[in-house]
Amino acid sequence: TGTGAPVSISANQEEEINLIRQELLKAGISDPTAQANVLAQLKAESNFKAKSESMRYSPERLMQVFGTKYFKNIEDARKIASQGQEAIGNRVYGGRMGNAANEGFKYRGRGLIQLTGKNNYKKYGDLIGVDLIKNPDLANDPTIARRIAVAYMSEAQKRGTNLSDIGAVGKAVG
Repeated sequence: TGTGAPVSISANQEEEINLIRQELLKAGISDPTAQANVLAQLKAESNFKAKSESMRYSPERLMQVFGTKYFKNIEDARKIASQGQEAIGNRVYGGRMGNAANEGFKYRGRGLIQLTGKNNYKKYGDLIGVDLIKNPDLANDPTIARRIAVAYMSEAQKRGTNLSDIGAVGKAVG
């Protein structure tokens, strides 16, 4: 919690934490502080449950989160929001991160770290030996989600991220 106060976790979460720690050890991430920081980040991102990013935004929230970079004005946000989650995903993620204009929703955030963008699905799928491009929903499979999260952290560490620094871990995930 950052305050030293104990954090309450369920038996399912405890099991998930142990499975993530096993993956961290396989990846050579054995420092207890680094492991704790990775686990804290995963708790913050997903509460240890792999899931898809919700694209259920009100027009007002779209403007707050994504602003005029992706929406001309509130009327534009209303129009896209009225078309549903796929339209929102395609607007905010389409045409970037390796996505075609109509692939933003397909490669929206998933898993324990909210892996986003076709480029990342390709990179981390290749690293763990799973074709996430053909089946991006596999990023929500608990075993695969753990492997992606650990591969992501391992790659961050290789790029110089100090996993023993909670701020650096948070910044690496975004």
